[in-house]
Amino acid sequence: MTRKLISSRLPVKVLSALFLLAAAVFFAAPAFAATTPSTTIVISQVYGAGGNGGLPSAGGSPYTADYVELFNLSQAPVTMAGWSLQYASATGTSTSANIFNIPTVTIPAGGYYLISGAVTANGGITVPSDLQTAATLAAAAGRVYLVSNTTAVGSLTGSDATTVDFVGYGTTAATFFGTAPAPAPGTLTYDQRVNVCANTNQNGTDFAVQNVTTAAPVASVTPGSTSPHSLASGIITVCTHPATLSNPVATPSTVKAGTSTLLTVTVTPNASTGLALTANTSAFTGGSATQALFDDGTHGDAVAGDHIYSFTLPINAAQAQTTYSIAVTATDSAHDAITGVAIPLTVGSHSSSAVTLTATPAAPTPNVSTTLTATIAPSNATGTVIFNNYGVALNTAPGATVNSGVATFTVSGGFPAGDQQLTAVYSGDTTFNTSTGSLSLGIAAVPTPGFSLGLSNAQVIGSAATPTTNVGVYINAVGGFSSAITLTCSNLPSNVNCFFTPSTITPNAGTNGSFVSSVLTFTTSTSANVKPHINGKTSGLALAFTLLVAPFAFRKRKTAVRLMALLFVLFVGMQVLTGCGNGSVAAGTSTVTITAAGGGITQTGTITVITE
Repeated sequence: MTRKLISSRLPVKVLSALFLLAAAVFFAAPAFAATTPSTTIVISQVYGAGGNGGLPSAGGSPYTADYVELFNLSQAPVTMAGWSLQYASATGTSTSANIFNIPTVTIPAGGYYLISGAVTANGGITVPSDLQTAATLAAAAGRVYLVSNTTAVGSLTGSDATTVDFVGYGTTAATFFGTAPAPAPGTLTYDQRVNVCANTNQNGTDFAVQNVTTAAPVASVTPGSTSPHSLASGIITVCTHPATLSNPVATPSTVKAGTSTLLTVTVTPNASTGLALTANTSAFTGGSATQALFDDGTHGDAVAGDHIYSFTLPINAAQAQTTYSIAVTATDSAHDAITGVAIPLTVGSHSSSAVTLTATPAAPTPNVSTTLTATIAPSNATGTVIFNNYGVALNTAPGATVNSGVATFTVSGGFPAGDQQLTAVYSGDTTFNTSTGSLSLGIAAVPTPGFSLGLSNAQVIGSAATPTTNVGVYINAVGGFSSAITLTCSNLPSNVNCFFTPSTITPNAGTNGSFVSSVLTFTTSTSANVKPHINGKTSGLALAFTLLVAPFAFRKRKTAVRLMALLFVLFVGMQVLTGCGNGSVAAGTSTVTITAAGGGITQTGTITVITE
């Protein structure tokens, strides 16, 4: 505000305003992007003509001082501790000469706080302020800052983190929130926030010019009147702050007819309860003008209660290919006015795609981690893939991301034994159709750990010509059997020995069908080979023959000698023909048992051993 001037001259404020207005013809005030709007304390009124124009009866200001009204639009008390009100002229470069400290004070939800400037001597109404300062504001243009500390703001655009709220008013204001300054007030008008419960950081639309009342502001003044309100007045304006809607998205935002898309809208509930969201999908086959969106984990909604409302919208194969705008509205139990949003969606044509599904390992064992790979053709396809087994999804929506035409998913617990019918469903993208690949995967049951015994020969023959004979011994381990196996033989004939090389063998640990071997060697001592000997029957015949002819041999002595010699030769020859040495083993056949034992398992086999 300014002091009273000599009546024969125009007030300084009026001259200043006229000069700045003329300058505005040549220079346009720049617009500044708004920072985050305050959701607690805001500047709700600005009046800068206090004490101007002489006495009120002569058309001067009805108030003796300028003032700034603050309002708590939140739903909780806010304490201003160490805050300040700062001022800069319309084209000034600093607030350092106009910093007015605010004492620590708490403004209740919906409450006001009134700060007045320097008081003039001319007659007028005293502003019933909560805090009187030495502030003097220009009547037609200026800049007012509410700051959370007492240091001059670094930026006059209101971008400082300490700037709680900022109003640039008048056409010549160099800076302001939004795209235009608040309108220029006058001696009998002031700038008032159109809706004290709303702050969009657009000074040009958040504020409007109001006429100054000529009645003294009192505690009985109702909200919305033209009188400023103070904390002391006790006046409360309740702000309901209904819900706000944001992030209206269709995923995917471009779809092919015959597919589907997920509609989502994020809701900030604020004070709203009993919220319900509806989307106008009547432009789609089977759609509705009041299609409900859900936040309960159904109809495509990912997480219940996260304030993201969703609906999976099917797109008919005959849907017209164009861009749609799906309007979303909201209601609450208080019937508050909630601003709606629109979801853009394009239905277009797509090229075909194909999916090849493979598994790694290609022949997995039961319950072993298996990676499924979906290869999309063409390879520049994007989107997601859902993997299924017998129609049941293995991964969660929206699915595995396709990178360079490939999507993978690992089933960490693998699959049970038996046939698995797998599919990979490709979502499609803005260029390619959805498609599906399939794979029948047989999971063989793992056999019980064990082994079998095999022999390369069913029989061996031992003789003087072949005293050593080898037999291959084979162990086939299954089910991952890996214990050491000891080899032995039993039921050997006399003078026949055996040994194994090696005598202990171990299958490869953890490998089904592990095949290991050893060599079984039979050795036959020479006494076991076939040798001449007289058997009982042959010896008896030779002796009987000799005794029979002996009497005749003595009748003629010479003849007898010859005959005895002949009989001896005959006896010895029969001995040679039937053959057996003293202490020898008779030739014959034996069944030898081969035993393999290890890991609590015993397997046996037999070999026929023939000695000659």
